Amino acid sequence: FVVIDDARSALLVPTLGVLLPHPEKLCLFGDKFGLKPQTIGRKSVEEGLGESLFDVLNEADVPTIDLSTQYRMHPSLWNFSNSYLYELTVKSATSTTSYPALPGVNWPNPNFRLTLFEIQGQEIQKGTEFINQEEATVLSLLVGKMITDSGNQFHNIGVITPYQSQRDLIRERIEKIPTVLKKMREEEVTQRELLVDTLDNFQGAERDTIIVSTVHNNRDGFLGPMNDIDALNLISSRARYGMVVIANTKTLSRNKPWSQWLKFVENNNLILDGK
Repeated sequence: FVVIDDARSALLVPTLGVLLPHPEKLCLFGDKFGLKPQTIGRKSVEEGLGESLFDVLNEADVPTIDLSTQYRMHPSLWNFSNSYLYELTVKSATSTTSYPALPGVNWPNPNFRLTLFEIQGQEIQKGTEFINQEEATVLSLLVGKMITDSGNQFHNIGVITPYQSQRDLIRERIEKIPTVLKKMREEEVTQRELLVDTLDNFQGAERDTIIVSTVHNNRDGFLGPMNDIDALNLISSRARYGMVVIANTKTLSRNKPWSQWLKFVENNNLILDGK
């Protein structure tokens, strides 16, 4: 009996290697809207090496058992993905309604644990990647405020960004915040409680609070690794208690999946001025 978790992100060929010798039973856990496998080079994709066994079997109509209840997040965090992708087929467990609103964020709508910080910071290219210094500054100040306001009841935080360059910049800025530095020196806050990393490393992860730095500010709606619906769905489903997205709304409005998310945010009055 072989069980494979996060199966949609696992490349087909290595997965087939795990299945030798042939098992009697195979169970794949995954999300059809989760991140696809990471591949290097266009040729490997053209040759079909960028597929996952999960997608191959899904397209072949192999029998599936679908999730009907989610237990991870507050219902307001699940609303968008559930309506936009899952056609309202996945309900939230009753227990999730009691998840607390964490301190440090002035949630603009008391019925939602979600907000968008509107930022006008410029994207700066660094090699093949990009950084946004204003987003990094605002994000680091927000983390400092959350840690200060939480006192001894600190909940873990995850920071998601598309690029290693922005990840490193955010880590550098956060470590300069006096409150955070003090907590780190006293080992009250470790990487386990404060994880700053790129999108692909959050596959399968969860945190009490998620803060997202989208980095980009352009006329094309280009968001790099965060461009597609799979990335948006992963980002939208990592937080238990609350999520803050730091972004430029004009850029989001020009990106097809993110423009739908932006409409959801606007309709529920969830936008704050990041300044």
